[in-house]
Parts: sequence; C-alpha cells; structure tokens
Amino acid sequence: MLFPMIESALPEEILRAWHRTQPETRNLSKLMLFLRQEVESAERIQLARRDYNDVSLVEPMPPTACFVTELKQDKDGRKNGSSCVWCDKDTHSAVECHKAAKMTLKERLEYIKSKKACSICLKSNHITKKCKSFPKCLFCQKRHFTIMCTELAAKNTNDTQEKQQEHSNLSCHTKSASSTTLLQTVVVKIVHDKKEMPIRALIDSGAQRSYITKDLVKKLGLKSTKKEVLTHSLFGGIETKKETCHVYDISVKNLDENFYMNLCVLDKDVICSFLPKLKCNVLLGQLRQRGIVLNDCTDSPDDICGVWKL
Repeated sequence: MLFPMIESALPEEILRAWHRTQPETRNLSKLMLFLRQEVESAERIQLARRDYNDVSLVEPMPPTACFVTELKQDKDGRKNGSSCVWCDKDTHSAVECHKAAKMTLKERLEYIKSKKACSICLKSNHITKKCKSFPKCLFCQKRHFTIMCTELAAKNTNDTQEKQQEHSNLSCHTKSASSTTLLQTVVVKIVHDKKEMPIRALIDSGAQRSYITKDLVKKLGLKSTKKEVLTHSLFGGIETKKETCHVYDISVKNLDENFYMNLCVLDKDVICSFLPKLKCNVLLGQLRQRGIVLNDCTDSPDDICGVWKL
C-alpha cells in the first residue's frame, strides 16, 4: 500500500531512472535503496562542481528518509520542522498566513528580502537564486506562489483605481445634482454721501434685523448712529453671547434705479459663508421667457455683504 503511494510522488526524471534500473521486480526496500543512491550521487556531483575546500558553499542534502516527503510538502510552501516565513509559526503554510494577506506585494517583497528568504517557495533556508522548487501561480502560471504575483497585484491596483474613480464621479454628480441649494440673493446698490457700491445681498424672510459687513462700512465711510447689545438666536435653539453692534442708516436701490428704500442696518464681521449662484443658461432662458429676470448670476460679486429682513 505504501509502495505505490511513494512511487507516484516521485518526480518524472527520478521515476524514469527507477524503472530503468529495476525493470522486473520492484518493492519498497529496493525503492528506498535506489533513492539513497540517487541522493548520494547528487551529493558527489555537487561537491565535484564546487570548490572542495569551501565547505560553507555546500548545501546540506536531506537524508533519504525525508527526500520523498519533502517533495509533497514543497507544494504548499512548508516542510516538517520549518515555520511560516511571515509569522514564524508552524501551524500553517506561508501562503495561508493572515499576516501576509494584510500586506501589499511591495511589503511582502521587502520583508522576504530583509529575512534573506526565498521569494519563490517562501522558505528561509535559502535565497531565491538557489531555489529548487517549482510552484505555479494560479494567475500568470509562472514560477511563484499567487500571493507573490506582480501581474495580479497590478490588476488589483488598476481595479481599485477604477472603482475609486467611478465612486468619485458618482459623488460629484450627486453633489452637483442634489446638494446645491439656491437662496434668495440679489445684487443692489448701496448709496451713501453720493457714493454708490454694488453688493450682493441675501433676502432673509426669517430675520428680524438687517445687516452689512464691517468691511463695507469702512469702504463707504459710514458713521454709526447708535449701539445695540444683541443676542442672536440660531437654528436648533442655539443662542450666541451678547455682543455690541453699531447701527447705520443706508439707502438701497436696484440696478435699474427705479426702486429706492432706506434701511437701518447693524454691522457684522461675516454675514454667511459662500452661497452658490444660478449658472444654468437653459433655466435662465426659461425664466426670461416667463418675465423673470435674475440679476445675481455669473457677473455679480461672490461675497454676501448684506442681509435684508422682509
């Protein structure tokens, strides 16, 4: 029972030599003797080809008893008595290690190089150029294990980049299609002491007071008429600390100069963050056909300098 199993595990060249030397009667004892002779012959050939005096260059050959078993164990990157090259444990093979699965191919190659191990069979008892194993990659069919395949790593990288690009395009499309909210903004002229300045303002139907920025106050040279101490109540019931605001009287008119009004405003450092404008020419054209003309489009200022209560 054991004899045919061992014979079937032999490499093709060894098996041919075995059948040539034992054409008639073959049994387990003769097979083990034949394998011992083959190993001893390989050792003599190796010594003859190298410098006989340099013993350190001679690789130790396995004894005959473990010669056949190593042929089987080489297929999963492990042999009896050796540990995983990645974690030094002997409970699993190198290709089954969870530590290696979490590493990139570059990290695996650098790790193998640092341990002076073999990148073909993933063992640490010899370097790559001295490897005698012939594992077969399931992806590219070349001589290495699949976890060390550069072609597979490149394919996975390209697939990841394509997915990230698709996700990015989808995110941009979603943002541009659904997250942009247009508020009631208008471009008007502020008039003071024969000075006129076009500004972009926000019409807030929920505000109780009107405001302009302190920077605009400086540009127009406005003079405060009084001061007020205010607390602002914001969305969600949040209240700000008390602050002192200056009060100014200004005049506002539209760009066509056929509407004019006076306002009492307070000053603030910043009115609000950036507010988008309507830039869709198709929609602007449809609005014009219905007699609706918007003046806060692409050519208007970007910053909100005022907010008017209704």
